[in-house]
Amino acid sequence: MFTRHQLYQLYEEGREPTIHLIESLLDYIEELKHDPHNRQQRQIAELAARIAKLQARLKRVGQKLEKQLCLNYELKRRIAELETAAIVKDSHNSGLPPALDPPAAKAANALRRTRSLRRPPGKRPGGQPGHRGHTRPRVEQPDQVVTHAPALCRGCGGSLSGGYIIRCESRQVIDVPPVKPWVIEHGALTKRCASCDALTKGRFPREVKAAVQYGRGVRARAVYLVNYQLLPYRRASELLKDFFSCRISAGSLRRITAECAGRALTTEVEIKHRLKQAEVIHVDETGLRVEGGGRFVHVASTSPLTHYACDSRRGKAAMDEVGILPAFRGTSVHDGWPA
Repeated sequence: MFTRHQLYQLYEEGREPTIHLIESLLDYIEELKHDPHNRQQRQIAELAARIAKLQARLKRVGQKLEKQLCLNYELKRRIAELETAAIVKDSHNSGLPPALDPPAAKAANALRRTRSLRRPPGKRPGGQPGHRGHTRPRVEQPDQVVTHAPALCRGCGGSLSGGYIIRCESRQVIDVPPVKPWVIEHGALTKRCASCDALTKGRFPREVKAAVQYGRGVRARAVYLVNYQLLPYRRASELLKDFFSCRISAGSLRRITAECAGRALTTEVEIKHRLKQAEVIHVDETGLRVEGGGRFVHVASTSPLTHYACDSRRGKAAMDEVGILPAFRGTSVHDGWPA
């Protein structure tokens, strides 16, 4: 639409521009009379193409930002490691032999070599005298009942097809049925409007992105095997293939684990917040092997909450980076390690 000011300017320019505008408007009106819907469809298609280009550009920018954040995180960790190593150098963080360790490092090493104070209980393995045993409870409604009836009499050898049933002794076997993948096919319908003749396509669920993919159940089991049961990627891949007939490569397992970690970020932030506000927390650290190298798992927990953080460092720099202990003001229950 033109404003009055624009129309006055057009009038001042002379007759030719005005006639040209009127002819263009008449052609546009004629085009709408003959084919109004196709013009709308072309405009919609052009806008959809522009939106798709913008979405692709936004995705590329997001991926680039994610890489920059990962690089920034790694650089911060490396800087903290170098700062920590520059403070005290001993046989554990440098090439110095143990004989040249400073007194503080020797005292710390002596604490690391502290032996356990536990003594053998002197009891035999297994249940102790007086312990009440527990048997596996029976299932009230079994999924399948198999009856074993004798065919011949053990006395005379006659047929028992018409014999009376005196009693039935039952035993139960708990087993796992054969597991077969459950395939769900999603179809997105395209419908034509009876009023304006426009085409509208149904939307797939947000999590259905590829032509063929594994669903939430398979992905959840993959994350459970790798992160909770601590199976290597290759062995977890073999287990999924042998037990569930799902062929997932080690690379796909890495990607699934990374996606799960990204979605769990808000949960981790909430756990950290609640641990910081708790009155009492329990903290500890322990060693872990990751891809052939040594790592440390830093743990902070209450009765309902537990937070794990894996780091290449063991001491204060790693604890500060986890971010729970620096902001905690309650009672911390831990062992006698000085850090």
